[in-house]
Amino acid sequence: MTTLDTEIVQIPSKEDLKTHITALDGIRGLAILLVLLVHLSEGFTLGSPVLNIAKNIAFAGWTGVDLFFVLSGFLITGILLDSKESDHYFRNFYARRTVRIFPIYYVTLFSIFVLLPGVLSVFHHLPDRILRIGQEFNQTRNYWGWYASYFVDILISWKGFMMPGHFWTLAVEEHFYLVWPLLVYFLRYRSLVLTCVAMIVGALLLRAVLIPFVSPVAIYVLTPCRMDGLALGALIALLLRTPGGLQRLKAAARLILPVTALIWAGLMLYLDGWWQYGGLAQTVGYSVSIFFYGSFLIMALSIKWITSLLSGKTLRFFGKYSYGIYIYHVFPIFYLRPFFSLGKFLHYSVIRAFVPDTASVLERKIYLLADGLLYVTVALSASVLMALLSWHLLEQPCLRLKRFFPMNRKAQQIASAQPAQEPQSSAHPVL
Repeated sequence: MTTLDTEIVQIPSKEDLKTHITALDGIRGLAILLVLLVHLSEGFTLGSPVLNIAKNIAFAGWTGVDLFFVLSGFLITGILLDSKESDHYFRNFYARRTVRIFPIYYVTLFSIFVLLPGVLSVFHHLPDRILRIGQEFNQTRNYWGWYASYFVDILISWKGFMMPGHFWTLAVEEHFYLVWPLLVYFLRYRSLVLTCVAMIVGALLLRAVLIPFVSPVAIYVLTPCRMDGLALGALIALLLRTPGGLQRLKAAARLILPVTALIWAGLMLYLDGWWQYGGLAQTVGYSVSIFFYGSFLIMALSIKWITSLLSGKTLRFFGKYSYGIYIYHVFPIFYLRPFFSLGKFLHYSVIRAFVPDTASVLERKIYLLADGLLYVTVALSASVLMALLSWHLLEQPCLRLKRFFPMNRKAQQIASAQPAQEPQSSAHPVL
């Protein structure tokens, strides 16, 4: 029996595997909806105190990236552990990541840095607000090498956010994908657990130390400062594969989830919102977010009603296309804003011409409501449509290449097995 065999003693049944997969798709869908929520809401200028409170709450959706990090750490570590003894471990893992991540990413970079500015430069008669898009990407493409090499986090920490700035999260995950398979392969169980704990604590301490010396943006995007979410997900995957691991994790999550939720609510009240910048937010706040989402992940795997809720068709739909939606969503969301009022009645809008200047207060409110709903509908629909087209025309054909790089996962080999009998209390993983 190999070392890995003795570590993974609690084997899920085939039915459990199916349930967990659908729930994880739902978590991925929830994460992308949180990201969409923050980017859609931040464009509005609202005069009502109540609506501003709602907007501040919606802004907490930026933590959707933390949920993505925790989930990625969990899934990738599980895949690596389950295939550790397989042939061509490194080749197959990196090849499968390449066909999943690179095609859509580099096609997008080519489109926005080469095609879009070139096309817009030909049509000088277009409105200035559209031509400015081409000018903006003309400036950004001076740094194309940073994007192409997945060092966007370093670029943003140096130059500040530029379009497309949201690719910093892809850089963080790519750095993790590059290094983590090596650690999983060469380190034993105890060392991996200690490494995860060190990364979680180290990221918090690093953020605290850097606050007086670097910009808040740098702390927000740099990989070493954001590795705790990925490490926590990896730690959950490791502990899940120990004797009674799921039950112990479930017991811990039942305590951690409400505690972190209360701290989160308290910080929101104290800070008048949940912001990604600031000393308190970037130390305690980031850690609270990842432990909240880590506990939520455990509950999703162990509590039936939460699993069923996350397995709904809507969340799974967004989860399936989440990568494409994440790549594309900022373009319609940000570049449609100039065409809508978004809370300002005198602002230009595509439907402003239908509302006379003499409109009553009620009519103006109805107009603003219709304007906002139209913006959200169009921007969201465009994001999803782009992701659907990308999936069928680019991603899915590339994913078929995975068949040449099979990961001989133990979960697949024993999918028909029944749950293993709970080991005696004296049994421990071989470390």
